[in-house]
Amino acid sequence: MQRYKNFTQAKFIELLTVLYKALFQNPGLFIEHYFPSAHHIEVQIFGDGRGAVVDMGERECSIQRRHQKIIEESPSPFCLSHPEVQIALINDALQLGRLIQYGSAGWSLGFLQGL
Repeated sequence: MQRYKNFTQAKFIELLTVLYKALFQNPGLFIEHYFPSAHHIEVQIFGDGRGAVVDMGERECSIQRRHQKIIEESPSPFCLSHPEVQIALINDALQLGRLIQYGSAGWSLGFLQGL
């Protein structure tokens, strides 16, 4: 790993573009905002394909490494301390499942930041 100090943002992006072109033959660069207090929460739903949908609660998947979930905790500690968020997430997941007449088992995903 290399560390670069005292670079402007534009100079740093230029440097990365050249580096990626050399390493991957593609100068494309994807930059995303870092959210230090974000929560990745999923609601499990089951639907019959005709509009009947039930939930099996929510789980928190915020602890990740290299974009892979390491710990999944249910119920979500964040939702336990914010029951209004838990209710809204579950209701939204159920409404979505009913709207599209979901016919399987799956997850509705929510990302929360700044609450």
